[in-house]
Amino acid sequence: MNAKMYAICFIIALLGMLFAMALKARSLQQKATISTAKFSIGQFIADDWLSTVASFIFIIICLFLIDVFLKWKPIVTDYVKPIFVFVGYFGGDLGSRLFSVTNKRLNQIIDYKTTAYDEAKGTAETPMKSAPPPVTPPETPKF
Repeated sequence: MNAKMYAICFIIALLGMLFAMALKARSLQQKATISTAKFSIGQFIADDWLSTVASFIFIIICLFLIDVFLKWKPIVTDYVKPIFVFVGYFGGDLGSRLFSVTNKRLNQIIDYKTTAYDEAKGTAETPMKSAPPPVTPPETPKF
């Protein structure tokens, strides 16, 4: 691989990483909306900078290791660009799953609200003897 191909693979991997981050941001935005919590894309970027750095490092590691795969199986050269889309996406997704501060904060808000609801209903200390409550809200009565 030449320098131009490394640069192309790097850009492709960055685009894959940005795609994964955009999907994660959308998922967190939906989660925040459902739990009536405040969500900001800027705050997401500021809070989850560590996952972005981890994803970036993963891309760099893969760039250093690609020559091993090319020597092992030269046919990989034909698929190196799609591989780096996956590398970027996987790195972004894995980084956000492991290091997402925003997701942890939203989960804490949801936990706080569900605990408060259970306490208000008087069911906080009651172990569930039957099936857990449904995920979807019950049907509203039709008048």
